[in-house]
Amino acid sequence: MIPFRSYDQNFIGNMILGNTNGLIISNFFSDYKLRYLIKNSWDDIKILRLDDNRNNPGSFMTVSNFHTILGRNLQKKTIQKIKSYLKTSVYLYENNFFTINKFNFMIFENSCLISPVYLEYYLQTKKPVELPLYCTTVSNGCNYPGLALLFNKNICLLNSSTNNNELKVINKFIN
Repeated sequence: MIPFRSYDQNFIGNMILGNTNGLIISNFFSDYKLRYLIKNSWDDIKILRLDDNRNNPGSFMTVSNFHTILGRNLQKKTIQKIKSYLKTSVYLYENNFFTINKFNFMIFENSCLISPVYLEYYLQTKKPVELPLYCTTVSNGCNYPGLALLFNKNICLLNSSTNNNELKVINKFIN
């Protein structure tokens, strides 16, 4: 666990995204915060600070230990760096009506969870991600699963107001 001060909390959810192999961080991350993160991370972690005008990795990508889905046009060298740092397969996804991000499109080991708001747009894409797709709200109606759901292979954290139908879909998604 890497502790951050309370005024740094926005960096945790909005400026850092990654898996057990690497972290992708915002180009707004100061050198001081980067050194702190490196000092307090595990030894073999790779940390990539974005350098091509991308200030929030969570707004254009979603990540698991197996797959990374990128939702905006990125330079080829940035895509290769992300692939190298995270050690995952990379899917590129672009749609004028729907942007891949960690709030409306989540990915786990071999499945995806999508916001009901964007399901129709996603299904109209020419190249959908070839993984099982689940769709649900969370917290008894929140349309953006990434706002109220945090998970990895060992734990799933969600709001206690999540209803039984939502829990059934989430259980299928993570199992």
